Amino acid sequence: MWYKDPKILSIIILSIIIIVLLLCFCGNTTEKYSFTFQELTLEDKKNIFANFRTMYDIVFPNGKSRNSGGFAFFKHLVDLDMPANKFAAYNQMYCGVSGAIVAPDRKDRQGNLIKNFDYIKIKDMNNNPVWGKYYRCCDPCCADLMREDKGTPNTRVETYTHTHKEEKTDFKVLTIANPCPGYLALDNSPENMEFKQSFNCLECGQDGRATNGIYTENGRLIVAVLFPVEGVPEAEMEKDYGMVVNNKHKSRMKQEYSKVRGGMGDIFIRVSILGK
Repeated sequence: MWYKDPKILSIIILSIIIIVLLLCFCGNTTEKYSFTFQELTLEDKKNIFANFRTMYDIVFPNGKSRNSGGFAFFKHLVDLDMPANKFAAYNQMYCGVSGAIVAPDRKDRQGNLIKNFDYIKIKDMNNNPVWGKYYRCCDPCCADLMREDKGTPNTRVETYTHTHKEEKTDFKVLTIANPCPGYLALDNSPENMEFKQSFNCLECGQDGRATNGIYTENGRLIVAVLFPVEGVPEAEMEKDYGMVVNNKHKSRMKQEYSKVRGGMGDIFIRVSILGK
């Protein structure tokens, strides 16, 4: 009989081991990734931040609101065509959800540096969760990024390849469905007019895409960069994630967007579902 043949048994056992290993590595595990370049020092970031602040009126001209304007910052930085390490540093200096500026050297009353990021977990286009470091103005913005409406995540993780001269560097980026068609279709009801006034930095072209934004190959709008977490214990990341999802903002993440208050309120949440 076949089960008495040592060669056949060995082949079957080896096949089972390979299948188990493939399942372990290809299953719905939480991805962690790292950049391939050296991150800049705090002093370098402080110098860059001084220059970054001068960009504000360029990115949001004529008094336009920066609410949910992270996509506009990202596009401006792409257009500046800089090396990957500087591109990364500049993208740590704004919150993609609020559009607020995030200083690299904020301090508390005792002179200690204040943490300006949280570890968050967001699904990619294949529904695999990805850990990352997100630079923010406040933690409600993290809740808004990890929120789900209509049964699927509003924000997804994708890959953007930054090119400077001949050097290509892959970044993980946070994306939302293209908001332009939904935005342009809004009528002039009082509620919609108030929303448009709060979110007036979106510039939509004739092709139905933002002229002041960058899109991925999937046609989604990039709103911010998700930074690497190599060498960070998962327990430390879970602490941030649990604080946002299970403690401080649990109710916020389950409320209807129009009822959300605090942080940026319902602005980014509504922007993030316009294209869904």
